[in-house]
Amino acid sequence: MPARTVPRADQRARLLEVALRLLEESGPEVLQARRLTSEIGTSTQAVYTLFGGMPGLFEALVADGFERFARFVDAVPETDDPVADFFTKGGAYCQWAFEHPQLYRLMFGLTAGRLRGDGVLITAHGNSLRALIMALDGLSPDEIVRLELATGVPVTYRINPDATVEDKQTLTA
Repeated sequence: MPARTVPRADQRARLLEVALRLLEESGPEVLQARRLTSEIGTSTQAVYTLFGGMPGLFEALVADGFERFARFVDAVPETDDPVADFFTKGGAYCQWAFEHPQLYRLMFGLTAGRLRGDGVLITAHGNSLRALIMALDGLSPDEIVRLELATGVPVTYRINPDATVEDKQTLTA
């Protein structure tokens, strides 16, 4: 009887699942091809075949993380109150980050700046934060759909105590 082979898509999903679990348990430093593949009963060649190597696996983890993150924030229902929506979406953003600290750390850079306590919200991933931008900038649903957000270009908002925008800056190198 021929050996049963696992379809590539299933093997890829299983490797990502194990990598995500190990990442959240112990941080990115423990992610090694041999350890990951031994957990699913395959050779290290699977990492190279499916991801092109460990850098590709890390890229896949980050992409998957942004998809999960966006779904979580987008699942927050919107109301007719943009200020309340801003805080509710912001709360979901923070909740997700605290529930997935290692993945968040990987997604936003292992050496990213620390959170600051000066009332500045820094948006680093536009697609998952469109609802926040819509609320902060007072955009309509049609306007937010047409808004072009540059990848890798942070936008900062300084928020007043009454939740109005004091200042908005797009940071460029």
